[in-house]
Amino acid sequence: MRILSSRPRRALVASLLAAMLSVSASAQKSTTVDLAARARAGTLRTLGSTVAPLEDGRYRGVKVANARAGSGEVIAWLDDVTFGDGVIELDIRGKDEFQKSFPGIVFRAASDSLFDAVYLRPFNFRATDTLRHQHAVQYVSHPQYTWDRLRKDRPEVFENPVSPEPDPNGWVHVRLVVAGKQVSIYVGEGAGPDLVVVALNDRTGGRIGLFNDGDFANLLVTPAPRP
Repeated sequence: MRILSSRPRRALVASLLAAMLSVSASAQKSTTVDLAARARAGTLRTLGSTVAPLEDGRYRGVKVANARAGSGEVIAWLDDVTFGDGVIELDIRGKDEFQKSFPGIVFRAASDSLFDAVYLRPFNFRATDTLRHQHAVQYVSHPQYTWDRLRKDRPEVFENPVSPEPDPNGWVHVRLVVAGKQVSIYVGEGAGPDLVVVALNDRTGGRIGLFNDGDFANLLVTPAPRP
């Protein structure tokens, strides 16, 4: 029997791994969502919000504005886009205005009031106050687990700083990786996740939406490959 040397064996293993990764990648069909086109066509369902198409160089998307006189959810729903496990990526731009900018993404929504969300606090990205700096990216599960309840009951578990610190007035890339109950959030240019949490409900899928007022562009949704 011919025995391969270590170098050919390593080459063979590398080739097999590359083939497996290629098959896995081909099984994941990404969907680019043209937010600007949807805003023009009126196919974003607004909840406490108004939307307008946005073109800013390579950032093609939508501007979501708060239309409420009082409190309540501010969401632009993509009712025909469902998501369970996989990856959601988009570019978000908020403002460096204290307690006035909370843009994010809603996912696995069962209704207008029953959903998970991840959002940013751009005004805390570069805050010199240590406590504020800690509260730059947040996970919530409405209506039961709001940010204030989570901060009171389980402090510093569902919110984190962002490193490296993005420009609070600029575009920042956000990547949400969902696998079962684990939710990993990548913000900006860091190599690792800025926040990893265990989802606070048993939902396995639902609608997505744009959360709170801000600018949103280049939305890409990639479902996890089926086993």
